[in-house]
Amino acid sequence: MRPPRGFDPNHPFIDDIRMKDFVASVALTEEQICSGNVMRDFGSACRKMAPLVEFTTRALGLKF
Repeated sequence: MRPPRGFDPNHPFIDDIRMKDFVASVALTEEQICSGNVMRDFGSACRKMAPLVEFTTRALGLKF
């Protein structure tokens, strides 16, 4: 895989620079999905992933 345009192919972090996606997930069980508390559990899962979302939005110069 080639480095992105403008990046030195020998950069010490070239493998990280090549990454194009960030993925975060929190597993919910079938019991959680089918319960009356699904929105509470979903909201809790979203809050757990908020630090990654905040980091990426600020890194892109966007408001969080």
